[in-house]
Amino acid sequence: MQEKTSHYKTTQKETFLSFFKEQANSCFSSKQVVLSMENQMGPATVYRYLSRFTKEGILTRFIGDADGRVYYKLSESSESPQHVHLQCVSCSKLIHTDCSYFIELEDHIKESHSFNMDLTKTVFFGLCEDCNSKGEEK
Repeated sequence: MQEKTSHYKTTQKETFLSFFKEQANSCFSSKQVVLSMENQMGPATVYRYLSRFTKEGILTRFIGDADGRVYYKLSESSESPQHVHLQCVSCSKLIHTDCSYFIELEDHIKESHSFNMDLTKTVFFGLCEDCNSKGEEK
């Protein structure tokens, strides 16, 4: 009986991680993850995994919009610590940029406005290429 419970938890863990891996460029609120996982595991398990995998660095947690909602996404091992997020307001796709222009922008804001930006928590909102193309078709 003990082995079966352990295997079940491993299956849940794999299911949970697969959800993020299959949608690696997207970010999700905890509520969205709970709803997506409702047939595989309970809300308490989802919240436990969100917390655990964020602490382990497997997931990245960030504030995604002006209302202060928290989002989660699969961490990328190749991410630069100084990167900016671009989030689509239509499909919630999250794009990482390591563009040197943002470093220049950060320097300008620091020098000209005496304000230190945290690029790891910086999110620009707009439409991704796919959603922008859909809008042009209408």
